[in-house]
Amino acid sequence: KGHGIVMEGNAGAQQLEIYFGSELHQKYKDYGIIPTKSHKPRYLSIGTDFETTTLSSKDITKIKAIWFMNTSHFQQEFASKRDVFALLSFLIHYSNALKGEYEYYFYLTELLKEIEEYDLLYQTLKSCRDDTSLDSNWLDEFVRQFTFYQEIRDGIDYGFKVLFDRSGYMDGQLVDSISGHFQSLTIGGGTFIPEFEEELLNLREGEQKTFTIRFPEDYLDKDLRECDILFQVKIHKAYKPVFVNDIEEIPKLGITNDYSSLDLASFKEKRPVLYFLYLKSLDRKHLIMKKPDLLLDLIDRYLEIGKVDQALTLANNFVGNENFKKRLAHTFKKHKLCKVALGLYWGVKSKDYEIKLGEAICHFHLKQYHQSLKILSEIYNEKDIRLLYYLQEIYRIKNEVEEMRELGEKILNLKIQLLLSKEGLNKQTS
Repeated sequence: KGHGIVMEGNAGAQQLEIYFGSELHQKYKDYGIIPTKSHKPRYLSIGTDFETTTLSSKDITKIKAIWFMNTSHFQQEFASKRDVFALLSFLIHYSNALKGEYEYYFYLTELLKEIEEYDLLYQTLKSCRDDTSLDSNWLDEFVRQFTFYQEIRDGIDYGFKVLFDRSGYMDGQLVDSISGHFQSLTIGGGTFIPEFEEELLNLREGEQKTFTIRFPEDYLDKDLRECDILFQVKIHKAYKPVFVNDIEEIPKLGITNDYSSLDLASFKEKRPVLYFLYLKSLDRKHLIMKKPDLLLDLIDRYLEIGKVDQALTLANNFVGNENFKKRLAHTFKKHKLCKVALGLYWGVKSKDYEIKLGEAICHFHLKQYHQSLKILSEIYNEKDIRLLYYLQEIYRIKNEVEEMRELGEKILNLKIQLLLSKEGLNKQTS
């Protein structure tokens, strides 16, 4: 990194794993490699299955996390804000390993501002202040560069952030590349044509405007250069910038932007951040009574960003609902909160196959292998690759080689069948 080398790939790829059969694995003791598990893993995974005489497992995990945070993939995802929650989940998961890294605090705080989680932001900055490995002057300067946005109903001005719908027409035809719902930009930020941004000045929430702009001759899209485009714009929200001088001013900001009036229910995939802000703005009682699916989504998002207490508080609303209790248990299992998930699974009266499989998976992750094996044996299904995988892992831990090899062949055959069926389906579709 110091020499400007671009890091490609992710930390779990072959660069950082030592596979069985390699000379390094066969003679790992000669290289100072110390496996951390009594059973043989498929491969020696960095920071998980081994350490060395000079690097502890903790050290190697830190390297792994720093590596991924500096990959071009991570930085591209951060710049585009395409998958904010996946990035946040990674940073929160590896928070102990990444503390002390300036980039970690930069990425984490920017993403938390993006989803308007100011309480988490404040806690992050407090831990940053307590980190003696960081320069305190850096933190003060860092915080003074923050921009927060408070919803207003006044006219739009320079520096304001705007949420709007935009339709652009050339010769009466809609141009998809410059059209869309719930677009966002900062006036004067230079992310789009200045003339377009100027047309939004003084508009207010709910107002619409139609205007024509000639695109510049050096515009990125060659097809739009020097073309007259008719725009129809509707303003959804406008936000004025707010600044702070130190971190103690953040809890006093009192920013509570309301997104509940926006029709964002169908934008779960296209605008995940806005969808999350929309969920947070909705009335909890209304969600419980009328839209429990949305409440489940909110719980899922809270778990993804580490707000477990808030997720548990919301989860208590599903105590009497059998169907949603199942889905809730699956959600907690997905986030590896297996004790909570097991408690929910046990509370379900009608235990179907998925419930029992969920229980087995939770027992496995809690290292309760005997209970897991018992359930998996009871519901054995040779067509379910998930079940076979966990069975194989248990046999691997127990060092039962023949059973492990037999399951490995079944899993491989299932994967081949799946690939072939997908290929056949694709050919039929073509």
